Amino acid sequence: MAGAHHELERSPTFRELFDQTHKRKGTDDYVSESARTIAETYDRTMTDRDVEGTPKPDMDPEAWVDAARGPRKG
Repeated sequence: MAGAHHELERSPTFRELFDQTHKRKGTDDYVSESARTIAETYDRTMTDRDVEGTPKPDMDPEAWVDAARGPRKG
């Protein structure tokens, strides 16, 4: 983790940390299909919520929980 901070010259975002811990080293491949789905769902949610001129949060816990739960059944 300290390496990531030094490399970026700032604290990594939540999403960057997720990628560092859920992608195979040296590749762009997620370690599992569920990790890929969570990341893509979270990104889509954040993009849908994006309103020009408003500050973008580093992390939206509600969006993350929704993404991690997966699609609602029923």
